[in-house]
Amino acid sequence: MATRAKSGISESAVRKVPSAKTAAKEPVKGITKDPSPPAHPAPPVRRKASVAGSLLERSLSFADCNVHQIGAAVLAEDPSTKFDAPFWCTLLTGSPADEFRSFQNRTLAFWIQVYNRWQDFGNWMPGKVPEFLDGEDLHKLLKLPTNKVVDIIKLFDPAGHKRLSTGTDGMRKCKVRICELMTAGVVLSRLIATRQKLKFVLGLFDVDDNRTLDETEFAAFVTAFIYGLGAAFGLRHKDDIMPSMKSIQTVVQRLYNRLGEIAASRLKELCRASTLDRTALAEAIRQRTSGSSSSASNPKSQPRQMVPFETLIGWCFREYQDPLALPYALSIERFCPKMQPLDEDPEAFMEESRKFYLSHRGPVAAPIESAVTHDASMLTRKEVVIARAIFQFCMDQGTFQMSHAELQAGLGRDDLTADLWYKLHPALEKVNDERSRSIKVDIFTFLRKLCPGVQPMHLRMFDGWLQQFDQMQHHQKFVEAGEQSVSALSQMIALPVIPDMELTKLERQFREIDVEGQGLITLQQIEQALNLDCEVLKKYDVSEDGFIDNHEFVAMMCPDEFRPPEMSGFDQEVLGSLLMSCVQRHRKDLDEQKALYAGGVERKNQMPASMRPEVPEETWAAWNAVFDRLDNDGDNVMSPSELRSSMLLSQRVCDQLIASAARVEGHEGIRRRDFLLALLDFHKWRRPGFVMSGS
Repeated sequence: MATRAKSGISESAVRKVPSAKTAAKEPVKGITKDPSPPAHPAPPVRRKASVAGSLLERSLSFADCNVHQIGAAVLAEDPSTKFDAPFWCTLLTGSPADEFRSFQNRTLAFWIQVYNRWQDFGNWMPGKVPEFLDGEDLHKLLKLPTNKVVDIIKLFDPAGHKRLSTGTDGMRKCKVRICELMTAGVVLSRLIATRQKLKFVLGLFDVDDNRTLDETEFAAFVTAFIYGLGAAFGLRHKDDIMPSMKSIQTVVQRLYNRLGEIAASRLKELCRASTLDRTALAEAIRQRTSGSSSSASNPKSQPRQMVPFETLIGWCFREYQDPLALPYALSIERFCPKMQPLDEDPEAFMEESRKFYLSHRGPVAAPIESAVTHDASMLTRKEVVIARAIFQFCMDQGTFQMSHAELQAGLGRDDLTADLWYKLHPALEKVNDERSRSIKVDIFTFLRKLCPGVQPMHLRMFDGWLQQFDQMQHHQKFVEAGEQSVSALSQMIALPVIPDMELTKLERQFREIDVEGQGLITLQQIEQALNLDCEVLKKYDVSEDGFIDNHEFVAMMCPDEFRPPEMSGFDQEVLGSLLMSCVQRHRKDLDEQKALYAGGVERKNQMPASMRPEVPEETWAAWNAVFDRLDNDGDNVMSPSELRSSMLLSQRVCDQLIASAARVEGHEGIRRRDFLLALLDFHKWRRPGFVMSGS
């Protein structure tokens, strides 16, 4: 059977994902800045537009797509949207202005210091903090040489820079919007992890510190994002490339409405969750429709619609597969640390109350930063895992007086590098000295000796890494079991269906045992008639009622060279695709975790899911029909018993599929939404609005 046929989809229904080369040749309506050419186009403007247009077909360096395809996806989702191709092309394929390059190497700690000083200008009183700063105040804010301050003025206030003179009066006439500068500086930094970038930038506009944005705050965020990055790329004086304020306002309204729908769907999802926490639900509702202080004093005023940070961050991470998010998400993604371990959230293992957030009420402390900012003394994930193995080995041997060769031989590993041994040797001596003085030591004592500058938050991070590493070992076994199930399913599918003659023989044998003609026989009857172990037979009792019907009997007694008649057809092919999708997802997650402990590999991301071709309507209907046939009680959850009773898969494969497909912790069975999402991912299709809807 052909691979395409196994998927249960006709060849005519299959559409390939367009490559960057072929998609670039297809005309995209509305991708230019204006729907109609200007009445008197100036030659320089036409020349710039043609240069930008030639770059539309160039594949991005960090993702398998091009600007032309991004524009096509945006306009296909919302034809009335204006996609400013020259602007986004510059951000996604060009380079920041030379004057801004040095700001790409600024840490989060630097920008927090800038933020604290900025708030000091208004005594930490919302509404009093200045929106603009002149050149003199900007110099005080950044604490950088004058020439660097002038570079910023040139980019963020081109008109003011033209009036700039060497005197103090000239600096006073310049005006730079600080939120735009900080947004550009943080987004374009190569040293700040993505999640921390987003929390900082969103926090700039969350003036009431409730970790949500209303539409006005969201508009300020998008405006600062576009104007700030435009300035950093030297575009502020190029009116033919920069989006107009009217265009930004239109986009803001559309985006915020979509984000409101996503937030509402997430709230519905929380309501439907089987592990509903009323406190969490109440908090989610409060955040969704939080009122301002004026709302509290005036009960008749309408509560503001609010979008939580987590929804906004998920949108920027492309979790909701919204095509309209693509240009913003990819612009952020482009300037994040390239190696996966360096871009991991450094606060992933911290309690929520201890995590970094901006505040408009008081100074913000510098948080733990991305691993890319750590010096050579800080331990890596791999070094922490090796250190634990060394500590345990020395404890088992009863001594920490070990040479490099002894550790290599005892641990059976050859990755104890000279750099690591340089850290290990004095740490081993110090721990051995403390043990000789009857001082109790543990793994964290050893890690402190290895990394003298370590702080409690780093130790919590090390502990989290070790727990993740241990979980990864269990995940490895789970993934291997899943891959074995896929292999077993493939081998079973390759078998011919049991011939009618063999099937008739088994059915006659069943009737001989079913002496009362009830259509059901007990396990004890089978045990007596066929001399089989009753305990072994229990796994074939899919209804778990102590009886075996004719279909279960045929599945149990089917010769190894054949497969039962139920294990075939479109429904079974769909379940096979579902299993492969789930196993592939777990393998991808496992490989990404392994990369964290192996130093990481820089990889180019696949084409964004929001740019995939749409699933054919007939295929979407067929998938839902399969689920309906398996969901006997109509609760939109395919339970383990419902899947087993279908007889479409072996019991072993059924169990593996249930374990692999479950996405909600503590929730038995496969939800319709997860079923459809897995099939979309397997076939590289998308369903417009489905991921965002939460339904």
